[in-house]
Amino acid sequence: MDATVLEIAPQPGMKMDPNAPHIARLVALLDILGYGGFDGQKRFADEIGVNYNDFNQVATGHPLSTTVAFTIKRRFRISLDFLWDGDYEALPAGLERKLRDWERRHGRQIFADYGSAQMHHLRYTPLATPAMPGNGRRHRRRTETTTPCNVT
Repeated sequence: MDATVLEIAPQPGMKMDPNAPHIARLVALLDILGYGGFDGQKRFADEIGVNYNDFNQVATGHPLSTTVAFTIKRRFRISLDFLWDGDYEALPAGLERKLRDWERRHGRQIFADYGSAQMHHLRYTPLATPAMPGNGRRHRRRTETTTPCNVT
């Protein structure tokens, strides 16, 4: 595949964080997509059309750039919400399952806390629903007592 190499310009003030959450997500994706092991980052960077040195900087702690994130999204259909925030909702179910297995095997968190299976019920707990006909709850007819008004 002839890929156009996109250059990622370093931004002033960009700080390296070797524990940045996106690193574990990238490592997991590379492993699951078959780019783990020797020369995996180089092959992956070539596949998405990003300069290897720039991709390596992102994979080792520099902030995840929009260029890298969007090229991964376009090539592999990985949601930006997952890449940046660890949100699983837009991931295909099969990929989510593989990533959760990877997370368990490696003991590295790649999903955001609010996206984890344990927290799922907190995101989707419905608010109290008022009793309405047809929603499975008993419906009590509300009766109003009205007092006639004398209007003259």
